[in-house]
Amino acid sequence: LLANNMRWQASDIGNFTIKATNLSDSGYEVSDFVSITIHHGQAVSLHATEDATTATAGYQITIAITGTDSDGNTFPQNVEWRENNGVAHDINSTTDEGIYTYQARIEGPHTLTYSSSLTVSNEIELAVSAKRIVAYLKVELSSEVVKQLEEITVNVTAFDEYWNEIPVPSSTLVDSTGRAEVLNQGDGVWRVITLEEGVQTITINSGQVDEERTFTVTGTLEGFFEAGGILYYVGAFLVAAIIIVLLIVLKVVFTGNDDEWDDEDEDGDDEPITERRKPTRGGGAGPTGPAGPAPTPEPEPAQTDFTQDDSYRVDDEGTEWWEDEAGTWWYRQQGDDDWVQWVD
Repeated sequence: LLANNMRWQASDIGNFTIKATNLSDSGYEVSDFVSITIHHGQAVSLHATEDATTATAGYQITIAITGTDSDGNTFPQNVEWRENNGVAHDINSTTDEGIYTYQARIEGPHTLTYSSSLTVSNEIELAVSAKRIVAYLKVELSSEVVKQLEEITVNVTAFDEYWNEIPVPSSTLVDSTGRAEVLNQGDGVWRVITLEEGVQTITINSGQVDEERTFTVTGTLEGFFEAGGILYYVGAFLVAAIIIVLLIVLKVVFTGNDDEWDDEDEDGDDEPITERRKPTRGGGAGPTGPAGPAPTPEPEPAQTDFTQDDSYRVDDEGTEWWEDEAGTWWYRQQGDDDWVQWVD
C-alpha cells in the first residue's frame, strides 16, 4: 500500500482485513481496519470436466465447467450450450453452479460447445452408442399380392427406444399363416414361399416387440394341388374316373335305346301299346290274379260296363281290375279305353 500510493491491487479470491496502527503521544496504540471480500474476475478461459466421454443411449453424462480469470483464480462457471452447431436439446442445468447433465439419446458423435461470452468458449466431444434392446420394428414386404408358390421378401429393421437403428437380433422369429415356408437370409431379410391362397398374415417377434403384416395369395391350378397334397391328386383322379364311367354309362344307355327302337321298328307297330306298360300284378288294392300256370290269352270281352261287376276294383296306382265268369282277370290302365287280359 505504501509503495503503491495506498492503492491495493486485489488478485486472490478470499476475505481480507486491512488494518492501520500507530502509537499516540502517551504511548497507546491507535488502530483501525476494514474487511474486504475479493471475488473472482471475469472468466478469460473455460474448461470442462466430464465423468465420461462415451455413453449408451438412455444414460447421462455429468459435466462440470470451470472458469479462470486473469489472475488465475478458478471457479464454477455457468455457460450457454450448442450441440453440433445447433440447439443443444439434451443438455440440462442443475441446481449447482457450473454443473450440467447430458442426456444421451441419439447415436453418433456429438460436439458440444459452451461459452460464457461471445469471446470465451470451448468444446467437448462425446460419443453415444445405440441401446441394443429392440423397442420398435419396421417391416417392409416386397409385395402385398402374390400368386401361389411364388415368394415375397420381408425386410425387418430394428430400433431402440430412441429410434436408433440397431442390428436385428438373431433370435428374431418370422412366421406366416397359410403353411408358407419361411427362410432366414440374415441381416433382417426373410424369404416367404407361399402355399395356400387367401389373405395371409406374417408375424415378426423380437423380444417383447411383435409386428404383423398381411398379404394376399391368389390361387393357381398348380398351387391348388400343391396346397392339397396327395389327397387333392387322389380326389382329382377319382373325379376323372367317375366322369369317365358316367360317360360310358350314358353312351351304353343311349346306344341300347336305339337298338331296342330298331328292333321294335322291325317287328312292326301292330303290338298294342298296353302290352308295353303292363302293370305289376297284385299291387295295392288290385287282385293278385290266378295262381298256377298262365292261362291261354282270350279275346277281349265285349265292351260293357264292368264297373258294376262284383269283382271290379281299382288298385293304388289307378289300374282297373275285374274277373270274368271263367276266372280270367282283365285290367285297364288310366287313360286306356281297352281292357287287357292279365298274363303271368
